[in-house]
Amino acid sequence: MAFNLLQSVTDHLDDGLLGQISGLAGINKSETSSALGSMLPTLIGGIVNKGSSNDGAGALLDLITKGGHNGGLLDNLGGILGGNKSKGLMDTGNGLLSSIFGGNLGSIMNILGKVTGLSRSSSGSLMGLLAPIVINFIGKRIKNKALDAVGLKNMLSGQRDYISKGIPADARGMLGFANTNNSDRVASSAPAKSGGGGILKFLLPLLILGGLWYFLMGPGKSSEKAEVSATETTTTATTTSNSASTTATTSTSNTHTHADGTVHSGDHSHSTTTEQDAANTAAGAVTDAATAAGTEAKLMVNAAGDLVDQNGKVHYKKGEFTIGENGVFLDKDGNRIRVFLEKVKDVIEGAGDKIKGAGSKIKEGVKDAGAKVKDAVKNEGN
Repeated sequence: MAFNLLQSVTDHLDDGLLGQISGLAGINKSETSSALGSMLPTLIGGIVNKGSSNDGAGALLDLITKGGHNGGLLDNLGGILGGNKSKGLMDTGNGLLSSIFGGNLGSIMNILGKVTGLSRSSSGSLMGLLAPIVINFIGKRIKNKALDAVGLKNMLSGQRDYISKGIPADARGMLGFANTNNSDRVASSAPAKSGGGGILKFLLPLLILGGLWYFLMGPGKSSEKAEVSATETTTTATTTSNSASTTATTSTSNTHTHADGTVHSGDHSHSTTTEQDAANTAAGAVTDAATAAGTEAKLMVNAAGDLVDQNGKVHYKKGEFTIGENGVFLDKDGNRIRVFLEKVKDVIEGAGDKIKGAGSKIKEGVKDAGAKVKDAVKNEGN
C-alpha cells in the first residue's frame, strides 16, 4: 500500500494530542481540527516542493538526518507537548519552517491566517508545532526504508495527489502546485451562483461583435479579373475605438454602372450614416467589454469550509463544491466554478445593451452594405 504522509500524521494526532496542541496555540480543539485541513497539506506541500529536485532532496535529507529528526519525537509527543520542552519544540519548528518555505514563509502564513480565520500568532504557533511532527514522520520513513536523496525525492513526489486538494489556491503557485490560473481560464465552466454566467456568456457576444465589425469595416472588395477578394484585417480594442469614425467602404477599380443608372469610374467609396453609427456603437461596446474582460474573482475556502471570493462573499456552501485536479473548484456536476466581479458583469452587460439599442441601425447598415457589394460584383463582371 502506498505511503500517505498526510493520513499518517492525521491518524497520529488523536484527541489528546490535539487538545495539547490547541492549548499551546491558544485556540480550541475545533479550531485546530479545522485549521489542519489546510495547514498540513500546505506544510507537506512545502516539503514536497523543496525535495522536488535532486539537490533539494539532498539538502532536505541532511536537514532531517543531521537534525536528529528520526521519528523519536513521535514516541513521546504527548510528554513533550505537556512538559517544559514545548517551547523548544516550537522554536525548532520555526527554524524548520524557514528552511522549508524560505522567502515565501511570510506570504504562506498570511494566506493560512486568511483561510483558517486564525490570528497570526495562533496560526504561527500551530504551524511551529506541526512542522517537527511532520518532519519526524518523514525521518522515520527515511530510517525504516533506508532512503537516500533519490528515494526521498520519489517518496515525496508520491504525496502530491494526497495533498493537492487541501492547499489554498493562493499558495499553490509558491509551492510548485500551480493551477495555471491564467491559461485554463478560457475553458468553459458552470456559472457561479451569484457571480454571473460562465465565460462563454461573455465571449459569445464579443465574437458576434467582432464578426459584425469585420463585415462592416474590414475587407475591401476589388479585382481586375471580375473576382471579389477579402483582405483579412486585424482589429484590436484600441484600433477599433480609433477607427470608429471610419465609414464602411466598398471599392472597385473599374468603370461600372449602378442599378439607378449612375456611372462611376476608378476607385470610389460608398458610406452611410447608418453604417457609421452602427460601427461606432459596436466599437464602443467592444472596447468596454475588452477593458473589463479577464477580471475574475479569486476563490478560496474559508474557515467554515465555504467557497468565498477575495471580498469574503460566500458563493458555495460547504458540501456544495469539490476541489478537482490542479486545485480548481468544481460544482456538484463536475464543472469548474468561475466568479466574475459584479463590476465586470455590469460592463459586459452594458456593452450588450448598447448593441441591442443599435439593432435597427446595424440591421439597416448590413443590408445596405450587402446590396452595394452585390451591385459592385455584378457590374465588375460586365
